[in-house]
Amino acid sequence: MSQDSALAPTPTPAEILTNLQRWKKRATKGDKTARQQLRQLLDRPDCFRLFRDLASRVRDALSRKFAGDNWLVKELHERELNRVRAELLGPAPTAIERLLAERVAIGWLEVHTAEYQLAVTQPEYRTHWQRQVDHAHRRFLSALRLLTAVRRLPRPAVQVNIGEQQVNVSG
Repeated sequence: MSQDSALAPTPTPAEILTNLQRWKKRATKGDKTARQQLRQLLDRPDCFRLFRDLASRVRDALSRKFAGDNWLVKELHERELNRVRAELLGPAPTAIERLLAERVAIGWLEVHTAEYQLAVTQPEYRTHWQRQVDHAHRRFLSALRLLTAVRRLPRPAVQVNIGEQQVNVSG
């Protein structure tokens, strides 16, 4: 590998996020070095995941909203959310099932966050938070129904020939 194409050591996620705004501003203004740095980061699977996992960013934002500065509440909240996501995903999810399971998990989190806010809010804000609960609940149920419907669809059968024996396997 040539010296020009060698990738720099992978920065930590915190370093990436800290420098991202600076690099983005420089790249937007036409700085070719900044653009190259960003391209190299995007070429790395470990760094690319930081940018493409939008659902994770939504989960983190909702978790911060719910827990505030309380580390323990945030940790417990994230563990419960990860448990819910794992149960929804199951052993061998398709790409569509993964997307829908993520949507259901985020919906579950939104419902609980809104319900918590409703429970602790001042009386003058109850109507607002009740609407938030209702909206979140409708989105949650819609995603849940769609995930259930997708799981009911038959998976394509796969035909495997081993020697002279034919084996049909369905998903």
